[in-house]
Amino acid sequence: SNSKGGYTNPDGQDLAPCQYCAYCERFGCEYGAKASPLNTVIPKAMSTGKYTIRTYSNVTQILKKDGKVTGIKFVDTRTMKEYIQPADIVVLTSYMFNNAKLLMVSNIGEQYDPKTGKGTLGRNYCYQMNMGTTAFFDEQFNTFMGSGALGTTSDDFNGDNFDHSKEKFLHGAMIYSVQLGTRPIQSAPLPAGAPTWGAEFKKVLNYNFTRAITVGGQGASLPHKNNYLSLDPTYKDAFGMPL
Repeated sequence: SNSKGGYTNPDGQDLAPCQYCAYCERFGCEYGAKASPLNTVIPKAMSTGKYTIRTYSNVTQILKKDGKVTGIKFVDTRTMKEYIQPADIVVLTSYMFNNAKLLMVSNIGEQYDPKTGKGTLGRNYCYQMNMGTTAFFDEQFNTFMGSGALGTTSDDFNGDNFDHSKEKFLHGAMIYSVQLGTRPIQSAPLPAGAPTWGAEFKKVLNYNFTRAITVGGQGASLPHKNNYLSLDPTYKDAFGMPL
């Protein structure tokens, strides 16, 4: 979330007002206006003296004994030296690909076998799909401004929020329009038939940069037995673990 004005949270940390700089949802906030772990929970945890962050560290295995987790094994990528960190609780937060891989190489859980249908680890991998359409206007908009939390969403056609009795598909999608800020290197929508090189390209690009609005949708790829994660029988990563 972004702070529209100066704000002091219950932990006594000061958040600055949002500058709508457009470098927000995929960036750290140089103004300290976004409530992210960088300026909230991490400084609070560090102040206790009981919390440590290790950079340049790659976990390669979850350790266990008698059915319980005992810690993790990790490599310092600067020295390639291996360490063991004891732990009563291990939290997997490295997205599904790496979470599943760590469980697999650590022999935790039953890996899904597509031939027999047995096992749950890696089974039914699904994500989400995005689509959208862009309209071009004569009127200028301040699309170069924006924040990570600025947008409008309609859930009327999402999931089971509408009648599917006459439809030949499952689920649906939310419809949204956001103003994150059109960053010039990342976003350069052009109308159909626009030149893609030279002076005319630059002219059309400059004209449309603040005159294009996109409406998008985000649906789901539903779980299916043919979509699953497994370890590659041949390829290994830099630490010798299967990919």
